[in-house]
Amino acid sequence: MLNKIKILDFKSLGCESLDLKPLTVITGINSSGKSTVIQALLLAIRHSSLENQLKMEMLTKFLDSFSDIRNKYNNAKKIQIELNSDTGILKWNADSEEILTEGPADYRIDVLDNIVSPELFYLNANRQGPEENAQISQSKVGISGQFIFGHFDRVKDEPIPDDMCFYRESKDLDYQVGRWLSYITDTKTELKTEAKSSSEAKVYFQDKDLGPVSPLNLGAGMSYVSKVIILCLIAKKGDLVIIENPEIHLHPQAQAQLGVFFTFIANCGIQLIIETHCEHLINKICYQVYDEKIAESDVVIQYKANVREQFQQLIIDENGQFTDQLNNIISFPTGFFDTSVADLMDMR
Repeated sequence: MLNKIKILDFKSLGCESLDLKPLTVITGINSSGKSTVIQALLLAIRHSSLENQLKMEMLTKFLDSFSDIRNKYNNAKKIQIELNSDTGILKWNADSEEILTEGPADYRIDVLDNIVSPELFYLNANRQGPEENAQISQSKVGISGQFIFGHFDRVKDEPIPDDMCFYRESKDLDYQVGRWLSYITDTKTELKTEAKSSSEAKVYFQDKDLGPVSPLNLGAGMSYVSKVIILCLIAKKGDLVIIENPEIHLHPQAQAQLGVFFTFIANCGIQLIIETHCEHLINKICYQVYDEKIAESDVVIQYKANVREQFQQLIIDENGQFTDQLNNIISFPTGFFDTSVADLMDMR
């Protein structure tokens, strides 16, 4: 498991040291550096092995130019990224001349064999939406999540580990995905796929009342959240799953129910890093801590108020309240989740 990431002069981030937990939430205002943390992590993992360099090339290609990714606020001449994990420290250093990487290569991507090795799954914000035909590839995810439904079609009838079966009636991936989709969206709708060829699968949703429905004739949120669910359920204990904006196109109740799903996944030994702007999701995670569904020590929130300030670490105590690192109860930073309250008070 990753325990900490240290970043020096990467893009807008000057000097940061962020604790990482089984469930880490990264949040804050737009363009403050949230996704930059994830990019730093991906960059270090990419250069940890030759295999990852090849498989992750397109995923991080936009980060290849040193002049583009150095901290221009500080006129930085070098960049340092450090990942502290259970197995050691991975160091990534770069300047205008070279890139040097030292340390263990903990994570692989698109693992196709039976080697028990931690795997990285990443779903970015610019992912593919509703689609009637999904590509089937050796890749499980793809740059924009375009292979997730195709991979699902290949493995949907396979059982997942017992401890990942929240619903006990069947261990099949297909069944677990369908039940979670119905729970999160509060519908009677299940994802269905049918192989059309070795390279393509038909995608549709089966509604209890309407029958088969094209993803293009259903709310986009169903397709987006289906990929989130699949990604988490195909991961195994020890894997790392990174998801940007999992709440896309979901109504508030469904956004909150994602918090239930994510705490369950984290409890299964899969590390989650979630980048989000969603107060409903964060509030539900707080409630899950309060309701003893996940240990307070297994959750951390990293908040970025603006591009020039450092991240502020928020911890959720046993009562579901935010505390600082000294265990002092604090309010969530102003100007973010309190906006609606301020507007309502102004209307009184």
